Amino acid sequence: MGHLANQLDAWTNVRFQKRPPHKLIGQERFRIGGSGLAEDWEATRSAALEVRAAARSYLEGLRDEDLDLVIPYDGSFLHLRESGLDLRYALLRTIAHHYFHIGEIATKRAALGHDVGDYPGPLAECL
Repeated sequence: MGHLANQLDAWTNVRFQKRPPHKLIGQERFRIGGSGLAEDWEATRSAALEVRAAARSYLEGLRDEDLDLVIPYDGSFLHLRESGLDLRYALLRTIAHHYFHIGEIATKRAALGHDVGDYPGPLAECL
């Protein structure tokens, strides 16, 4: 949860809204290659909800043409450094990242004997 919220925060809230990184979710442990350890699950859950609320309040008021906004990018994805990061791509990449990890969790739970069915289901229905 912290790892996924970290991407949403870093791209949508920090880069596009120019907000400071969330105090908890912005920590190195939730980034790519981080430990992902959440010593306090409730604090991490609450922080992730705060990150999502901040992103939602920004995104809900946008029109389709607003998604074409391109900003300079200096992050780890080298292919974006020349072209910049556009909001539409950032959102699609964030959605795909969430969907990937939901599938990963479902696979691990199924291996433990849990009945997960076709979780998370077709991507179009998750959007």
